[in-house]
Amino acid sequence: MEQRPSLPTRDRILLVHPSLGRHMVRGRGEYWWDVYQVKAEETMKKGWQPRVGEFLCFLVDTEGQAVYRYGNVFMGDHWIRQTVAVPNGHPDAEREPYAMTYIGDDPHPSWAF
Repeated sequence: MEQRPSLPTRDRILLVHPSLGRHMVRGRGEYWWDVYQVKAEETMKKGWQPRVGEFLCFLVDTEGQAVYRYGNVFMGDHWIRQTVAVPNGHPDAEREPYAMTYIGDDPHPSWAF
């Protein structure tokens, strides 16, 4: 039986770096957000606590000049699903509001800056 997240998801945010202009971002099915939200909540039960407002990224995809990051933002009593698009190699990628904590399954992501 599939586990469901215990905390609700209230919003969905799309952040596109201004240097990308008007940019289409490929959507992802809700399944992946739920899977990694459950993983984060299970880890929280073991004592790990993310910071409120922290972007927990589960998937990074590079397409052309853009890097797309998909994940959940922990808000204390709920989650926000977030997608971020930044230019590949841009220094803003590691600054708020584009910064992330990677929680995906790939221990050596090829997108590392």
